[in-house]
Amino acid sequence: MAAVILLFLLISACVLRAGMDMLCASIVHTKQVASCQEAERKLWVSYRPTRFYSNLYSAQASAWVNVFLWCLLLAWLLIQQRREAPIPLLRHQDPEWSAETEAILGGQPRRS
Repeated sequence: MAAVILLFLLISACVLRAGMDMLCASIVHTKQVASCQEAERKLWVSYRPTRFYSNLYSAQASAWVNVFLWCLLLAWLLIQQRREAPIPLLRHQDPEWSAETEAILGGQPRRS
């Protein structure tokens, strides 16, 4: 489950990165500004870009931090899983084995 969440976080971080790069490239392509930071400070006629670059940059940075933290969590879960011993299965000789267990799992019930 953690791997699936990590995959979706990675995809969303990449989409944010690609979208921000495309937006900045299209703004710089107009040749009215040299960078997105400059475009954020410029006064526009029909549009108010209130902190668009700062907000996108913060969203992108938090997405990559989130991916990194989920990578750490996934690594920790995998290490923890490998350190734990596997749970042994019950055998007929074990004291926990009873007539109820045989009735559920099948087999001949023991008669005393």
